[in-house]
Formats: sequence, C-alpha cells, structure tokens
Amino acid sequence: MPGKCSQFGKDGEGNMTEKTIFIDNKEVRTDKEMLIDAIKDIGIKIPSLCHHPDLKPWAVCRLCVVEADGKIITSCNTPVREGMKILTHNERVLNERKINLKLILANHPFACESCIRNGYCELEKLAEEMNVKKEEIQGETRNLKADYSSLSIVREPNKCILCNRCVEACDKQHVSILEYTNRGFKTIITPAFNNILSNTPCVSCGQCALHCPVASITERDQTMEVMHAVNDSTKHVVVQIAPAIRVSVGESLGLEPGTVLTGKLVTALKMLGFDAVLDTATGADLTTMEEAHEFIERLKNKEKEKLPLITSCCPGWVNYCEFFQHDFIKNMSTCKSPHIMLGSLIKTYYAKEKGIDPKNIVVVSIMPCTAKKNECNRVEMKNDLMKNVDYVLTTRELASMLKMTGIKIDQLQESAFDNPIETASSAGTLFGATGGVAESVLRTAGFMITGKKLKKLEFESLRGMEGTKIAEAELDGKKIKLAIVHGLGRADDLLKKVRSGEIKVDIIEVMACYGGCIGGGGQPIPTTKELIQKRMDAIYKIDSDSKLRTSYENPNIISIYEKFLKEPGSEISHNYMHTKYFTRDPYNP
Repeated sequence: MPGKCSQFGKDGEGNMTEKTIFIDNKEVRTDKEMLIDAIKDIGIKIPSLCHHPDLKPWAVCRLCVVEADGKIITSCNTPVREGMKILTHNERVLNERKINLKLILANHPFACESCIRNGYCELEKLAEEMNVKKEEIQGETRNLKADYSSLSIVREPNKCILCNRCVEACDKQHVSILEYTNRGFKTIITPAFNNILSNTPCVSCGQCALHCPVASITERDQTMEVMHAVNDSTKHVVVQIAPAIRVSVGESLGLEPGTVLTGKLVTALKMLGFDAVLDTATGADLTTMEEAHEFIERLKNKEKEKLPLITSCCPGWVNYCEFFQHDFIKNMSTCKSPHIMLGSLIKTYYAKEKGIDPKNIVVVSIMPCTAKKNECNRVEMKNDLMKNVDYVLTTRELASMLKMTGIKIDQLQESAFDNPIETASSAGTLFGATGGVAESVLRTAGFMITGKKLKKLEFESLRGMEGTKIAEAELDGKKIKLAIVHGLGRADDLLKKVRSGEIKVDIIEVMACYGGCIGGGGQPIPTTKELIQKRMDAIYKIDSDSKLRTSYENPNIISIYEKFLKEPGSEISHNYMHTKYFTRDPYNP
C-alpha cells in the first residue's frame, strides 16, 4: 500500500518551501506538500474517495490519478517536486479514472433511493459528476450481515468500498478496532476475528461514520421512533438541543457553515410536534455549577489522589477512560453530562412545575454525538427507575427530519425556549467547542472562590484548534494549571505525561472529537478542520454577544437550586446530577 512522505519539501525548521510546477501547461508556485492540494489551490477538483484532508493519504481508490511527467500517478500521496509537469484531465487521465470508478461501482449494491446517505454519498456524487453508470461493468457483490449490535453505530459491510478512512480515523483515536482481513475480492474491513461492535472496546465516538464516504458505517437511526413518540397523545415529549447543533445543522440544509439557528430551531422543532423545546446549554450551566464546586472541594481537601480533576461531559472519552485508562477513573468528575443532567431535571423539577406525571414524559436530546446514544442507555443514567434521556438524535438525523417534513428552517421566525427552564448562559454554550468546559468552569469557580465576578471572562489560552494546550489561570491569587485536549489519541499521549509526572495540572478537559462537540461523530458530512473552525467561531460569537455569560448568574439555575437542588454538591444534587464510572475490560466488553 502506498505510503506518505511527510517531510518532503520542508526546510531545516520544518516550514514548507515553495516550488515551481506546471499544471496543465501553466506555471504554478506552491508551498503545498502533496500534489492533490497544489492542484486544488488553483481551482481544479481532483476526484477521490479514500482521500480526506484530515487523514493520512493511502491512495487505495486510485481515482485521484493525474499524469506527471508522462506517468500515471496518484496525486493524494505524491509529494510536490520542483519542475513537475502535470496534466489533470487529458483523455488518458479521464479514462483511467473512469475505469477505476466503474470497478468500484461494479461490486457496490445500488440501492441509492433507500440509502441513508442518498444525496450526500461521495460515491453517488462522483458517479454523477464523471457520468459513470453501474451497468457498464457487472461484478459480484458481497452478501455479508449488517452489524446492529452497537447502540450508537451501524456497520453495513456490503456497502464498504475499502477506502481505509474508518481504519485511519479509529487508529487516530488510539482505539484501533478496525482492520483489513482476507485477500482479493474477499477483503473486508472488520473488527478482529470478524467480531460485532458490541464485543469490542468501541467507544462510540462515531469518527468512523463521520469519515466514511458512503453508508458502510452510520449512526443508529432513531428518527421514526422519536416521531412515533411525538405522535402519541399520551406522551409529553420534550426535546433539547446541544450548543453545537445551532451552529452546524444549517450545513446539512444548504446554509453557510457557522450559521446560528437557535431561535429558528425552536420554531422548527415545535412544528415537528414536540411539546416543549429546551436548551442543553442550561444543563451545561448546571454541570458548570456542580463541577466548579467539585473542583474547589478537591482543592480544599487536598485530595491529591483525585487531582487533576478530569471532565466527564464527553461520553466517548468516558468510554475510553473506562476501557483504557483505568488509573484515571478516580480523577473523573462525577458530574453527569449536560444533556443527562437536563433530562434528569425535566423528569423531576420540570415535571413538578408543569404538573405532569414524569412517567408520561419522553426526553429527546439532539446531539452532535453518536456516543450520547450509548450514554443515555447506561444503567447509571437513571433516576427513580426512569431513564434520564429516552432518545438521542444526531445533527444528521435532525436534518433528515426537517427535509422529510419539508420545513425550510431559514424561512422561519425565531421562538424562545420553553419555561420554566428557558434561559441558558453563553458559558453553557461554550461547551460546544474544545476548551469551553474549562472556560465555563473557571468563570464560575472564580466567583465561588472570591465572591466576585471575574474582571475578564475570556480565557483565550484555552481556545483554538491546537491539539493539546497547557494553560494557567489565576483565581484569588492561586494559580490553576489546565490541560485542554481534543482527540482521544492526543488524550492518550497527554495522560502518559501526566502519569509520569512530566506534566502537572489541576484540571484536564478531554473531548473525544476534534474541535470538541462541533466535530462530533454525528455532525454534518463533510466535517473538516476548516468547517470546525467556522463552527467554533460562531460559538465564540454567541458568547461575546451575550448579556448573560456566567452560569451562576442564570436566573433559572438560581431558581432550580432554591426550589429543588438546594446547593451545588448537596445530597439531592448528588442523587440526580452525579454518577459513577467503572473499569471495563476491553477484551470482554
């Protein structure tokens, strides 16, 4: 399999050096490392199925071929060399691409009309763009069983085109449960020993599904189950939307990346038939209050064995810790994640305020995350013998429901969230981006320690797309050291340094997905670093424009503690807002 030449074309300090090449007889100066990127920069799209800008190039689909100095080569893994002469679309190149695409289609089951990826399948799109029909080459198709064993992810190996993206995405997370097996036509990508997902230490992060170009790996679709609940007149169905949803769902509906749709989403969800719409950012405000109190207590009691405090908002990270980082389970915050906290609150405080029997309430969470589907079914996420959250839908599932019902979200008026939990702070909204949890907690911890609002609420050192950030904040003269990491592979590397003593910090925020929730496994496809940055910018714009920027000032949160939870860390708070995590055997899940 072709490999990657990552150091080619760099100077002694690791910076890319410019080279002159000739693309379709035009002189081009480029500092790009790989040929496919240099060609893209001048406005020429090179087709590919295995290539993804955020993953290593493997050159297995062979659709990105060009002619370089008279030879046909794959452009995704070919380094730029001085003086190269490239032809991108002569007859020889186009024929080569068409033959390779026909061979892929020959073994692919054509059921596009009923496929979950219909309309945004990369294979379908390329076939249309290149005017290639399946009938031109007839090949044998696989007859393998689909894997529905996971509560989050569905695998349909018959649709797999062996592009390697899922393998690379899983390896990047240091989970590595997928691999090639067999040879020739019988080659498949599968867990070891052709196991089902539920028998593996899959953390349900969904990065495999997010990077799959077809529909071989997808989220478990629960849209019809939710619609059935919505249409049940005996049920009061409450839906909550995560911070990341409002800045990303528009992409699936043809809107600009980073478009903020908060109020329009409330209107759309009411039109879909939900009885009430709440903001998961309110649950994030609760998480902030409880986690800030928890952190201060650990500092105060000098529980060094439980420091650093590690965030527990991300279920993909929680699964990873339980499988692979057993010695850090004691460091995990006992706080439930924001949507689970809010679900618990809906079936207690909200139910009492509204005079509704909690047994008749159905809670639906719309999340950017596939691991939340797994999380809401954990036995620990129950109170009073009821699940805190009944269903989780991804951003993609929400977009599907809006398309199915014909609701044009950009044409709607804005609506407010429903009382008595209608208000969220922008600190809660920050949970959607990497570094946001730590920043929100610091804003509130600062007030809890000093009794005063911090003069400066922004912690720029916690922001941005850098993979691992080590930062320092000062609260009442005490320096707090933090580590922010997104991506489980990076978290693994960080924790090795914490374990060895090379890095010493007080708080660690871990998000399983790149960019945090805005890069979650249930987000719109495609999701790239460029798109994640636009979503992140929108999250911070919401915060900078907000008048309510701290969780402890949220009037709804104040009322909830006065009427129900008493105070952060109280017995009733621990009963409904906290949980425990456990060691799990990755070889016997």
